[in-house]
Amino acid sequence: MRFNMITTLIATSLFLGSSIGVAEEQRFTADISLPENQSSQEWNNIAIEEKAGGIIGVQRIYVGNLVFVEAQNESFLISEDGRFLFRGGIFQDRWQGQNVNDLEAAFRAMRIPLSHYPVDLDEDVASFQIGSASTYQGAIFVDPTTQFSRDIVAEVLESPEKYNIHVVLMPAVGGDDAMARSMSLYCASNKAQAIEDLAYNTSESFSAMKPGCKREKVPMSLMLNSAFRIEGIPHLIRADGRVSAGKPVDLHSWFTKDTRQTP
Repeated sequence: MRFNMITTLIATSLFLGSSIGVAEEQRFTADISLPENQSSQEWNNIAIEEKAGGIIGVQRIYVGNLVFVEAQNESFLISEDGRFLFRGGIFQDRWQGQNVNDLEAAFRAMRIPLSHYPVDLDEDVASFQIGSASTYQGAIFVDPTTQFSRDIVAEVLESPEKYNIHVVLMPAVGGDDAMARSMSLYCASNKAQAIEDLAYNTSESFSAMKPGCKREKVPMSLMLNSAFRIEGIPHLIRADGRVSAGKPVDLHSWFTKDTRQTP
């Protein structure tokens, strides 16, 4: 089942293409209750026009690009990663197996836990696990050729006891140089030194490589970017599904703050 979902995600990425840039700062988190450019009164007016009654609440849901499908028996809209389905007045989150028909379900749709993604960060992609905190916190996707990626890894290394995260190598910005450097980092025999090389743009670990290293995991990381809805690097996903495109102002607080009730 997981293999089939990964295959679908890869095919979608190849068909639709992707463009990932450098996320210089935090651009959004998936906790926004109202789109910034519209007031609650404007949304209330829309609801009245559509004869839905007064607004109870609003939750943004990021669905990415939509694909219109005309089949023999019916037509429907589906998100490019196959997660969200719009059919006959029903809005379904296929990954979580639920209809999105109230605010609680909409909030859950923006907080899909990392463990529910159809990708194993240890087995399917090129990653390092960093830190000794007792509770797993999430993942950071980085390109080793960008300064913002290096800075965020360096910050984790300054206080590794505060973190327990995956750092996933995603050479999406630096082209061939990023791909080659990512492979060298991932395949280095000395993992601790490789992580330092990633943070400080050095190459001390490159002198010894692991025999039989699965270098193909590096391009696999890049091909699966649509599964994680990545548009900028670095990209963060917390264990509970909270998302940040770019580095949060307070990295440790972002990973550990309880945001189940408030952003």
